[in-house]
Amino acid sequence: MKGQPAVTTTALGLAAVLSAGARVLLVEADPSGGDLASNFRVPIAPGLVELASQTSTLVSGVDAAVLERFTRRLPAGGGVSAIVAPPAGSRTVAAVAVVAVGRGRVLRQPDVTVVADVGRVSPASAAWPLMEAADRMVLMMRGRLGDLAHLHGLLPELLAAVGGRLTIVLCAGGGGYRPAQVTDSVHTAVREAGLPSLCPPVWGPLPHDETTARMLAGERKPHKKWRHTPLMRALDELAADLTRQPAATGGGR
Repeated sequence: MKGQPAVTTTALGLAAVLSAGARVLLVEADPSGGDLASNFRVPIAPGLVELASQTSTLVSGVDAAVLERFTRRLPAGGGVSAIVAPPAGSRTVAAVAVVAVGRGRVLRQPDVTVVADVGRVSPASAAWPLMEAADRMVLMMRGRLGDLAHLHGLLPELLAAVGGRLTIVLCAGGGGYRPAQVTDSVHTAVREAGLPSLCPPVWGPLPHDETTARMLAGERKPHKKWRHTPLMRALDELAADLTRQPAATGGGR
């Protein structure tokens, strides 16, 4: 939802968990800008902007080897592969819009799982086509009145776009409402929208685990058992739940 601080950490953690058994690519597709380059002190270019600038010539023949030219290897999660974006600016918005053309076809590769951090969820977002094409979508929020109000307004359009592929994940720290209350609120919103068959599961909240979050952010060196910390165990369970959900029809991964 609006300005959730745990989104990048969760995307990194999910990419790290999924990379244990598959080829995974983390893509910063947030029109408001990326954080990974500054967090990990890696060059911004070549990255999302450069990929977008060449998309017109790459779309018909792009493959994993071509995407590799725009990819950075981050120390997080034992080495997560990522396409990074500038921290802000019109170039970032334009790049996301270009990469999202054709429901993100430039990112689709056989046997590659893409984890895209799309930032704030809105039909007006340049990243909306990526959300429509996703096999799974995770919406992060806190159990706060403001977040619930935004969710009620967003759910009809979001469910119409992604169907039953949505999972709502509660951030650590929660808010004034317990998970059961958030679930009841979601059920109410879905019924009011006339889409009861598409009611998304509410997952979490994620554990408050500052040590692991700092490891994922590159601020602390991972210890030998970091994959068994509370946050990583929770993300492993979340990834397993997402994998069991039905896949999108006609989309990429």
